[in-house]
This record gives sequence, structure tokens and C-alpha cells, in this order.
Amino acid sequence: VAGASLPRYGSRGAQLPELSLAVGSALPQWRIETFRIHGANTFGSSFRLVGGLFIVGLSGAILLGSTVLIWQARRDAREAERKTTFVANVSHELKTPLTSIRLFADMLHAGRVKEPAKQREYLQMMVNETQRLTRLVNNVLDFSRLERGQHRSQATTLELGATVQAIVAAQADRLRGDGLQVQVHTPDQAIHAKVDRDALEQILLNLLDNAAKYAASGEWAEVVLAGQGSGWRLRVSDYGAGIPAAERQQVFAAFHRSDDRLTAERPGCGLGLSIASRLANEMGGQLSLEANQPSGCSFILDVHD
Repeated sequence: VAGASLPRYGSRGAQLPELSLAVGSALPQWRIETFRIHGANTFGSSFRLVGGLFIVGLSGAILLGSTVLIWQARRDAREAERKTTFVANVSHELKTPLTSIRLFADMLHAGRVKEPAKQREYLQMMVNETQRLTRLVNNVLDFSRLERGQHRSQATTLELGATVQAIVAAQADRLRGDGLQVQVHTPDQAIHAKVDRDALEQILLNLLDNAAKYAASGEWAEVVLAGQGSGWRLRVSDYGAGIPAAERQQVFAAFHRSDDRLTAERPGCGLGLSIASRLANEMGGQLSLEANQPSGCSFILDVHD
């Protein structure tokens, strides 16, 4: 069709637009065609509109539809793969501490460990594995609540320096067992803030667990608390292998783990940093990532009152 016009109909003396299109013939590919509209309103004033149409021929429509379907299928496949990997990782993470607890418990129950020092060592290992199991279960439960929007914050006024030191001190032995020494630096002047202590503890422990995973044995990490304008900043720094630049944008995504060459031997299910980021948002803050020199990275929690 070389051209087409829409008829005009009157309503209370109004002259509806006349539409002229130069669409040519059926188009095998995408094209943009201009159009002109002439009309008049009820007061007799005329007007003209000029615009464009995006026209997709049959083959173009098929190509566009196929591209969208392929993109959707690939996205769904990646999501399904991430969830499958997550389930496998969680299953492994649950099995590992349970196996250790069962082994030490059987040895103690059978009376095969006679030395008191060795008994205490095995009991401490059981405690450590139980704590590890508890953290994993808490992470899964927290992630589920955050996903459903059911997480409830319970903020109270805390002295942050003492709180941070207490959280790290409670985990110091376990972290040393993972090969990580932690130094805590807090300001001389007390920082008081209304914070959900459980959320702060979960954020800090997930960041320290992340540092322990990617630091070589005997490495150390720093936890630095400082005032920041009307709020405060908590920085957790390690000097391990670090996170590749290409992956830093995805590091807070659920189920994401860094390059498999780095993480194949490391425990984890890809939830810790995602949970930490979401909890930071819940408390009105933001969690960000910076690269350290010459290696490692810093996770920075900024909270403004």
C-alpha cells in the first residue's frame, strides 16, 4: 500500500485527526516511517502532528521474538543452575560438621580418648563444628526471611566499640582455628547508636568468615570502627587473594561465589555477603567493596543516623 488515510468523524463539531501513512509494502526488516496528522478541535483551531512509527516485518518479528525467548531461557537456566549449586553446597556444608561431630562423639563415648587434654580438644572441636552448623542454618533462615520481607529489626541503643569488640572476641578462637588473626580498632570516643545487635553481629561474622575463606593460613584481618559525620563506619579488611575486578559487581548477589579455582576447596554456599548487604540496607546503611593494595579487599558498612 503506497499510502493510507483514516476517515474523519465529527463529534460536537470536532474534526478528528486525519492520519496519513507512507508505509510502502510489507517489510521484511525493521523500518521507521514518518507520519503526519492533521485535525481540528471543537473551537475550530487546526493542528498538525508529525511523528514516526517503528515497523517490524514478519521476519523481523520472528527474529525479535526468538531473541527474547532465547535470552529468557538462558536467564532461567542460569538461575536454575545457581539454585542447584546452592542446594548442593548447603547439603555439603550441613554434612561436613555433622560428620565431624559424630566422629568425635563416637570416640569419646567409646572411651578411646583417655587423656584429659585430648578430651577437651575434641570437645572444643565439637563446639566449633556446632557453631559452624548454627551459622549456616541461621544464614539460610535469614535469607529466607529477607526474601519474603519477614525480617524484623529490633534496634536498641548500643556503645558500638564495646559491641564490636565483644562480637569479635567471642569468635577469636574459631577464627584462629581457620588461620585468621583479627585486630580490632575502635575510637577512644564512644559511639552510641540505635542498632539491631543481632543484625550487626550477623554482618560482622559473615564478613569475617569471608575473610577467613580467602586468606592464607596465618593471615590477618582488621576490623576498624570510626565515626562518620552523623553516623558511623565499620571496615573489615583482609589481605588474602582478593576478588577479581570482573566479579566485584556480583559479589553481593545471592548464591554467587567467586572463581571456582579459588573457592573449590573453601566451604560456603554463596549467601553470606548477600545477607550482609541486605541486613545493612535494613538498618539504613550500605555495604560496599574496595580493593586493597597489594592484595585483598575491604568491606565497608556505612550507616547514617
